[in-house]
Amino acid sequence: MAEDPSPPSPELTEEVKQRIKAKRLLAEAKLAEGKRKASQQNFFNSFKACKKFHPSTSFPAPPKFEPDSPPSRFRARLEICSPDSFSINPDPIQGFPFPGQTDCFRILEYCLSNVLLTHYTQIHGGGKASVYKLRDYDAVLKCLKNCKDIKEIEEIPWKTYNVMEKLSNTDVSGRWTPCRPEHLSDEKVEELVKKLPRKLLDTLMPFQLDGLKFGLQRGGRCLIADEMGLGKTLQAIAIASCFSHEGSILVVCPAILRYAWAEELERWLPSYMPADIHLVFGHKDNPLHLKRRPKIVVISYTMLSHLRGSMLKWEWGVMIIDESHHIRCSKKKVEPREIKAALDVASGAKHIILLSGTPSLSRPFDIYHQINMLWPGLLGNDKFEFAKTYCAPKLVKDLNGKTFMDYSRGARLEELNVLLRQTVMIRRLKEHLLVQLPPKRRQIISLTLKKSDIAFARSVIENAGESHTTNHAAKDDENDSGGHDRELSDQVLGISKVLGFLDWLSLHPIFTEGDDSNNTEVNASSQKMIIFAHHLKVLDKLQAFICNKGIGFVRIDGSVPDCDRQDAVKSFQSLKEVKIAIIGIQVGYAGLDLSAARNVVFLELPKDPTSLQQAEDRAHRRGQTNAVNIYIFCAKDTSDESCWRRLNRSLQRVSSAIDGKYDAIREIAVENVSCITNMNVYQSVNSSYAAPSFEECPTDEKVQQNGADYDIDVKCVMQADEKVDVAEELTMDETDCLTIAQSSVQVNMDSLRFAVSRYTGRIHLCTCDHEEDSAPRSLSENFRLEEFSADPSEWTSAFIKENPTCQLAIVSFINEWKNLKLIEKRKLLGRPLQLPLAIELLRLSESNNHDSNGLLKGGSKRRHTPLCEISFPLRSNAVVKEVSLCDDRGNKKLYIQYWTLMDEPLCKLCQNPCQDINAKKPKGFSDLYCSNACYEEYRLRTSGRFLRQELFEIEHGICTNCQLDCHKLVQHLKPLSVEDRGKYIERVAPQLSKRKKMMDKLVREPTEGNAWHADHIIAVFNGGGECRLENMRTLCVACHADVTASQRTQWCMENKLYKKAKGSYKTKNKGQTPLKKQTSPAKEEKIVDDDSELLVDVPGSDYSEESKVMEDGSSPKQPLIADISKFSYIGTVATC
Repeated sequence: MAEDPSPPSPELTEEVKQRIKAKRLLAEAKLAEGKRKASQQNFFNSFKACKKFHPSTSFPAPPKFEPDSPPSRFRARLEICSPDSFSINPDPIQGFPFPGQTDCFRILEYCLSNVLLTHYTQIHGGGKASVYKLRDYDAVLKCLKNCKDIKEIEEIPWKTYNVMEKLSNTDVSGRWTPCRPEHLSDEKVEELVKKLPRKLLDTLMPFQLDGLKFGLQRGGRCLIADEMGLGKTLQAIAIASCFSHEGSILVVCPAILRYAWAEELERWLPSYMPADIHLVFGHKDNPLHLKRRPKIVVISYTMLSHLRGSMLKWEWGVMIIDESHHIRCSKKKVEPREIKAALDVASGAKHIILLSGTPSLSRPFDIYHQINMLWPGLLGNDKFEFAKTYCAPKLVKDLNGKTFMDYSRGARLEELNVLLRQTVMIRRLKEHLLVQLPPKRRQIISLTLKKSDIAFARSVIENAGESHTTNHAAKDDENDSGGHDRELSDQVLGISKVLGFLDWLSLHPIFTEGDDSNNTEVNASSQKMIIFAHHLKVLDKLQAFICNKGIGFVRIDGSVPDCDRQDAVKSFQSLKEVKIAIIGIQVGYAGLDLSAARNVVFLELPKDPTSLQQAEDRAHRRGQTNAVNIYIFCAKDTSDESCWRRLNRSLQRVSSAIDGKYDAIREIAVENVSCITNMNVYQSVNSSYAAPSFEECPTDEKVQQNGADYDIDVKCVMQADEKVDVAEELTMDETDCLTIAQSSVQVNMDSLRFAVSRYTGRIHLCTCDHEEDSAPRSLSENFRLEEFSADPSEWTSAFIKENPTCQLAIVSFINEWKNLKLIEKRKLLGRPLQLPLAIELLRLSESNNHDSNGLLKGGSKRRHTPLCEISFPLRSNAVVKEVSLCDDRGNKKLYIQYWTLMDEPLCKLCQNPCQDINAKKPKGFSDLYCSNACYEEYRLRTSGRFLRQELFEIEHGICTNCQLDCHKLVQHLKPLSVEDRGKYIERVAPQLSKRKKMMDKLVREPTEGNAWHADHIIAVFNGGGECRLENMRTLCVACHADVTASQRTQWCMENKLYKKAKGSYKTKNKGQTPLKKQTSPAKEEKIVDDDSELLVDVPGSDYSEESKVMEDGSSPKQPLIADISKFSYIGTVATC
């Protein structure tokens, strides 16, 4: 933070002090004489102006004698304003007249005449304060206490002063002086930096290297609060790599960022094998279930709370918390479950790295937990003590008369900023570092709502059976006045703005350029747009409009799976035909790179200013070459206006605490305000929105430097002298890896191995010598398939270029990998593979019951395995217990599980003891099994829905025959009206539109079951029943109907031939054993005359039977408590 210039500090002689004192006394005497003369003049003037009255004139009684008013007093507030100085600011006191700032500073100057005043500075909120050196604090405090004119003294908090005094002892040379046990010296920091991978170290920009050293000096306990787009992730990975030898790394992030973190970790830490990185998506991904402990675990905030007990079992060497502003403070004494879980796990971590471009969302109070994690007690013993010092809490009443404590304000914010920057926080702004970054042009679009718009919004909500009453707890301003529109709920307000926004959007170049045949690809691709909204119904209306216009788009909201979110980001960034990204602001406002967009639209205002900044910077970040246009739609005479003012006030408080006095944002800068009324757009001046301090933006399409387009992205190319780490064993620490000199590395073809990551698809190179290595060793090289072109001369890796053996092997591996089926790829993911891949598939151990093609050994004509046959033989010493579990909706279900006499639960499939941490107190259905293998085996053979879900994870609902993306089709159909759905199907899926019954059903009910089916490759009537995923494929309903008709014809022909042969045999051999139809050698199946074997058991399908077995193993007509004596297997007791 910039500091006020300080003059030199010469020692004052006694003669100089006496001269200053004499001048001060003379000035006071002249001031007193001037006041006396002024009072006399007023007296004579009033005497001359007196009038003569008649003696009978009555006069009012003289005023009673009033005692003298209390003497003037003020409060002296002491606050740290820089690392080595503090300020004194006079404040008024209730009940005492305030002397005025001039007299207060005169009193302070006289009182502190023995202490050197360095300069005056402007304080937060206006006014000025006198500044003194921090080393003179005790002397200043003693003099102030002896001054009679100062009624109160607000001292610097003792903990703050104590910490700042220690940190101010840093040498004049600027060298870092450790002051806590975890702090590291500069020598140790340089030693750790040298151990980083060369590729990572060469990629770091100078300011990122400063952030790395800052974090290492603080012992790996820091808050990296750089503005969005400055590479906080890369700095965190570098810091974590320096401490990776101290234990596993835990990364906590929003769910949408799990795949992004896996990509960055594999890219910048190439020595880690795919098996070293583990992502948690559910209870079945609990790291405790793994055979070997991963080196890095990536988990979301929600799953961390669910697996809190398991996470506390491990001691984490490094904990990275991305978007740490989610760990905010509540007014209650006990925090929510997600926040409490993060705090509990962090309390046992050795090193903690917090990442957030906006550490405090809307109030300084939110930052306490983050800082207390890094430096316990720095801001107080608890959040309420911190609030008392820095948040100016106030007891207020709401509209219902209930009182509550308001923590939204701030106090001593400049001191808080200095304290954070000197201790645990480092923050840099884009305007200081990326001066070539194009500007942001922010514009307010003011909409005038019509009565028809509001009526339309209310009808939409009423049709959905929801309430549209107001949900505003209180008005933001007391002087808010206006009509009924201010009482609209947020959802009604959002939907009401849709129609006006769509009129505006229809005139945007994204739509107008689509009809221009002369438009170039460059101009068309530069008009990509991000649209942020909050409510799902608003997002649905936007999607329906864009679908009907035929514009390519992607959508990300809370209902979109993680894998689809990652694919959506890649499509938006790379595909020219994808022009619009529809984003739910709560899900996608942070962490996503959408720099391909040039336009950002906020159809609904966010709840806090930092969400607005974060969302804007999805496009305005490194890699952006165009000026970013930001459009904020506000409805006139509604709660949008008060919400905008609240955002500005909140931004000022938060920015003062995080950015400091000089970089604090006073208000959201707006270039202009446009009003839309009946599609007539005009410029206007509106004090509610416009910010006069906004600087005019250049109109150049691209930022240029030295005559060439400036590309801010970092281009990473390996250096020729780079050393490659090749000896990391899967069970070894990084420090045990060998270093192979690049000039002498020659990898043998027989020892080369490939490992494909299950999360990113990156291909890792490793080596394994059977005579020397017990496990593969990483070559510290990995790449994506698309990074390698057909011409090896264009490859960038120096290691691969200097090893012709690797080049040939890589080309062969890529060709073989592309030819594999998706299910075969899934089997090989994460394993060290050797060419040819066909041998690797044969090496995989087959199931005890199924062959390599997923068919039950001996064949089967049953769709599911009966529960009485699936479980292994029961132990003799087993007893029955009832287990109660809750599903996602909180509904309880009862299950039967066998336990040993030693009180050990037995697996529902293999009857072996369950050793998991949740075995005796199961929280989910998977906890009733000893391993994930048993759980999947049981579910695959008993649940058609589970089989379908697993198939969807592999093939994502894309038909293997016609390549129709059925999942995407359903997602696009849902928001459309019934009339528009048929037109969309005719345009996108003409083959399906030819089948009227199927299309009509899909139009009425756009569900996955009506769009695609999980089909058996080897039909059930041919022995393909009770199969695994290897015998399943995805077919759209049209292709499935064709396949089913073909199979029915085949089955009927075989049945006719059998009947004909059977009749001929009976005629020739009367009285002998009748001819039997050839069946499986393992088991004969009863021949049925209906077509049930040709149907796939899919709920809601035209080709489905009523399921005989429910997915959890219970019968739909089963009694509440089953008769245990009738069961020789483990099954469901009841469903509540």
